Amino acid sequence: MLFSLSAVAQVDKTAPVVNQLKTESRYVIGIGNQEIGMFNDVLANLQNSSTLKVYAVCETHRIIGITVQNSAYKSYDVLRDQLLNDYPTLLLLKKDETIFNLDCKNEILKQ
Repeated sequence: MLFSLSAVAQVDKTAPVVNQLKTESRYVIGIGNQEIGMFNDVLANLQNSSTLKVYAVCETHRIIGITVQNSAYKSYDVLRDQLLNDYPTLLLLKKDETIFNLDCKNEILKQ
């Protein structure tokens, strides 16, 4: 019994250290403006960004899923502020990623 306790302690000491730093963030935004042009402009802007990657688009509900690499935008608030600086009349809505599995499911499956 003493041997098994020693072996467990040794395994714990040599276990690999898992990197706990978050290097990727995901945000889901909705565009509340009535005109489709605003949605298209914001989408094009995000798709042309070197620090962001658009991973999902739901045009029907005007929802865009964004992946941010290397914490370029440390929080949703930073992304929001940048978009509002670029588009002062933008009606920006923070959404939950589950919308892609619910309201936008059929559209996402076609992509």
